[in-house]
Amino acid sequence: MAGAAEVATEKRFPSLNNEEIKKILIEKDSKNTRRSTDSSVRTFKSYLREKNLPEDFENLPNNELDSILFRFYPEARTENGELYKKSSLFSLRHGINRHLSNFDSGKDIVHDTDFKDSNKVFLATTKDLKRQGKGGINHYPPIELSDLNKLYEYFDVNNNVQLQEKVFVDLMLYFGRRGRENIHELKITDFAATTDADGRVYIYMSSDELTKNHQQDENTADGRMYASDDDLCPVRSFRLYTSHLRGNKCDRLFQRPSTKMNSVKWYDSIPMGHNTIGNLMPTISGKAGLSVRYTNHSLRATSVHVLDNIGKFASRHIMTVTGHKSEASLKTYTGYTGDEIKKNMSDTISDTLHKPPTKKLCVREDFGDFELKPLSNSQFQDLLNDLDIDIAPKVDEKNNISTTDHYNKENINSSCVQNLQSVNIDNESICNRTVNYMDQRFPMPVLNNCSNVTINFNLK
Repeated sequence: MAGAAEVATEKRFPSLNNEEIKKILIEKDSKNTRRSTDSSVRTFKSYLREKNLPEDFENLPNNELDSILFRFYPEARTENGELYKKSSLFSLRHGINRHLSNFDSGKDIVHDTDFKDSNKVFLATTKDLKRQGKGGINHYPPIELSDLNKLYEYFDVNNNVQLQEKVFVDLMLYFGRRGRENIHELKITDFAATTDADGRVYIYMSSDELTKNHQQDENTADGRMYASDDDLCPVRSFRLYTSHLRGNKCDRLFQRPSTKMNSVKWYDSIPMGHNTIGNLMPTISGKAGLSVRYTNHSLRATSVHVLDNIGKFASRHIMTVTGHKSEASLKTYTGYTGDEIKKNMSDTISDTLHKPPTKKLCVREDFGDFELKPLSNSQFQDLLNDLDIDIAPKVDEKNNISTTDHYNKENINSSCVQNLQSVNIDNESICNRTVNYMDQRFPMPVLNNCSNVTINFNLK
């Protein structure tokens, strides 16, 4: 009975103090966002300390904080004493503003009119930074095609390290995953295999996860990794890899490769370190001899770039793979121009500038003093066949026209106007001919050893 009384007196609802609730509010943001916020606050407090100003800026009146920010934005410097890039200064301001919001100070240094003076100097400072070459953003470059080919030539699925590296690259590419996000926490059970209506096998993500773009709503990323018929089939590699994991001892997808690999033990039952996973692609780049030391996020950029560049998929469909919430954010990746295209554009300009001039002859309807010779019936027949093979009339040796179901003598107009402009020729051999046909004369040039010739015949 005493036990029942104790159970009955247990409270259903706990009592959380303000600090515990504040922690929940802070942790609503991703780790990277919290890290950026803390870094911004530390930088601002360092500035206040150096200027002998109060560090508890959260409690300052709006007009005083506005005056401090008025001078902070143009005076902000990195630890090396250099100017911040434009994007970094934006990050500083937003980090300070997030901190004030979490602190429940009621201040909004970005939108409140009390901070209009500091915001004016902020915009002026960002423009000045752009003039000084600090306005650019270094986006993660997608992997060039030549490097992609070299990368997959490097992988050997019979080697435990390279097999794991291949599975990592495959998952990042096919699912468009962000560089470090949740990779360390992925479990074996987060992925599953099934078949579609056509019987093709594919791997999909079987569990929802909290990501930067999906903090409160359901993660809409719905990529699939289908099996292929080649030796580098991603499904076959994934199944081989997971078959060697010791899931009963460690549930993590990425486990540390065993240094003493044998037929039984390929991987230790220990999760790979967070930093080790975060630097996987730079490490692989060096091993495979790629031209650039790519980052993990370059794989995500590659996914978007490949799908967008082929021109078959709308942005909204690509977003279902990558999990982007808007097409505007997707443009960060789609606007990239690869080395191959840049090289082709440069070569095109060079070819145009340095190509030796060719002789150019403009031929008009007035052929001047050129000798005109008639086309033979067979030559004229070939011309009509070239113009429209389905409706061309047949001309016999007596210059008569044979009718067909689609074309008859009454439907033939008696004039044919030739329009010939800007004919580029490699030599000066040109002979102009005419043909007698239905009592009309058809000026007809015959061009020998010519290239890039366009002739328009208008049959009326």
